[in-house]
Amino acid sequence: GRWALKMNFIIANLENYFPYLLFIKNMKLPLFSIFILFSFPVFPETKTAEVSFFNKKIPVFYDHSIVVDFPYKPNDDGYFEIYYHRMDTTLYEDLLKGLQAQKQDLHLNDWLYFLLLKNSVNIIFAPQKECMRNLFLWFMLNKSGYETRLEFKGKEITISVFTNDLVYGV
Repeated sequence: GRWALKMNFIIANLENYFPYLLFIKNMKLPLFSIFILFSFPVFPETKTAEVSFFNKKIPVFYDHSIVVDFPYKPNDDGYFEIYYHRMDTTLYEDLLKGLQAQKQDLHLNDWLYFLLLKNSVNIIFAPQKECMRNLFLWFMLNKSGYETRLEFKGKEITISVFTNDLVYGV
């Protein structure tokens, strides 16, 4: 009775700060799953991936927290927004800063930076489905300052990136 109403009020207010609580509420998971979700500390663990980029092997440093299992389906309400907020809580900045430094050091234009980013994501997320790789690529493009849009059709997720340039053969 009163306890359940009070807990629903607390969860509703926490959803503003932790959007993935919406999934717990909608999936009608037990309340203790919230405590399990938030009770384990996250320790940074830097990993290295070697990315082939034309004739170079580029070391890319990233935190293991970016490779998350996201068990929800893209057709679930709020999926993309919740994915974005979930990724925003990871330690993605090391990867972003490293790739942007490579962009400057190698004097890459936007297209070549996109290829470096895509190659990096494909190596880091190799065991995951293409859908998850595309979602993280979308997330990183947004964090890199590009105007992007996701398109979802069937089980396929594609990314559109706004450009004023003429695009050939894509």
